[in-house]
Amino acid sequence: MEAVSGEITLYDLIAWEPRIRSIAPSPESPHWHPLTTLDVDWVVTARSSQPMLPTLRGGELIILPDRIVREIGVGFSALVRELASQSIAGVLTDFRGEIDADSAVAVLQIPSFDNDLERDLNRLLTNGRRQALQRVAELDQTIAEAGARGSRPSELVDKLSQTLGLPITVHTPGSTSLFTTASSRDLPTANSDAWVRSSLRNGYTVWLGPIPPARHALARFSLQHVRDALQRALDSTATMAPRGNARAAALNELLLEPIGTDRERIARKAMNAGVPPDRSLRVAISSNDMPEATIRRSLQQLGDVLEAGELGEHRLWLVASRATIPAQGRLGTPGKGWLALSTAMNSAGDLPEATRQARYVAQLMHRGLIPIGATAFDDAMTLGVYGLLYDDWESDLQRAYRDRHLGPLLTNDPRGLLMETLGVYLDQQGSQSHAADELGIHRNTLSYRLRQIESALPADLYDPGTRLTLLVAIAIHRMLKV
Repeated sequence: MEAVSGEITLYDLIAWEPRIRSIAPSPESPHWHPLTTLDVDWVVTARSSQPMLPTLRGGELIILPDRIVREIGVGFSALVRELASQSIAGVLTDFRGEIDADSAVAVLQIPSFDNDLERDLNRLLTNGRRQALQRVAELDQTIAEAGARGSRPSELVDKLSQTLGLPITVHTPGSTSLFTTASSRDLPTANSDAWVRSSLRNGYTVWLGPIPPARHALARFSLQHVRDALQRALDSTATMAPRGNARAAALNELLLEPIGTDRERIARKAMNAGVPPDRSLRVAISSNDMPEATIRRSLQQLGDVLEAGELGEHRLWLVASRATIPAQGRLGTPGKGWLALSTAMNSAGDLPEATRQARYVAQLMHRGLIPIGATAFDDAMTLGVYGLLYDDWESDLQRAYRDRHLGPLLTNDPRGLLMETLGVYLDQQGSQSHAADELGIHRNTLSYRLRQIESALPADLYDPGTRLTLLVAIAIHRMLKV
């Protein structure tokens, strides 16, 4: 939940005095509000004589005993409606009769109470507020010491969490954990009272939780202090981000992280490398014969362009934009060389996957399997069947599929003549005349080769299902490094 109060609430009071429970209004009522949003400053008891209540200043919890209701001789619901006209926190009663579920004010119930209830509850409020403020003072001391040492955000999160005794998580705009002291099983959620959160600049969010109910007040009292300290630390880190060649080297290391690397580690490295946290990100690979001016001019149509060093004999780039801009139809076809792009990623934690996508597209173009030009991974029409093969790219599964269906040609066709013939025949959708023209051979020669292929595999090349199976196997063969 978004923390809206730095005061003691009815939620805290119920956590500290478990005999109390909320009974009205119901969650379906238009008057319902989460108890974490209802501040309570003091507790006063209603009397049967006039004045029924002392002068109210707002935020009071009114104790309305069943005995007083009977002495006054007015229905409980009518008394609650009258009290609702005051700016009170709610009503606490031991009344056992019917209570309006659509009450305009919070109604709490306790099984029984004595004459000391008002004093005891006010002591709970006073002590709870004092203890929370004492812990916040300790937190401020921790923040001051961390600032004097120039602690990085990760160190600061650890120190603040230890001081509060509460887990702290910082999320990127893509909801990847940047830093966390929480268990991996404890995922923050905005729809639970077990967490409070506050927004930081650039789309970051800080969460405290999960929070035991009895410590909810401490979390809310502390949240703004934690937020401000983390914002200062993040701002300081941003000013120290590398520039020029140093940034290119840092980005290169980031983009070449192996698939499966911890997303939290990736997000931290992205922050330290100066990657804008609130942007959509694409990885791009350019051929070595493509002029840098052309590369930048093309990629700038999608966003800010950051050089990221080299990948083998090719160049690596990171493109950051404020929206997921479609690449198809925007970049055009470079006059020389090729440009391979990933799909747009909403989180820096996905950058290794983006690099893999760009590498895949680059390999397809480099080997002439798709047209040379500027192509993004999400251009499904250009990738065709190769889009289907991406997930298992470079896996033993694909090699096994290829070997199972094309094995005899791999071992008994050393010059690759029959493999080439089969590939062209399938590319031409089984048209012998078109295939013969493409290969530059007589149609009788093609027929002879097809019979050899059918005998070697063995396979019925006139069967549509067989042609589809072999087409996928050929596509895999073309991608694999023999």
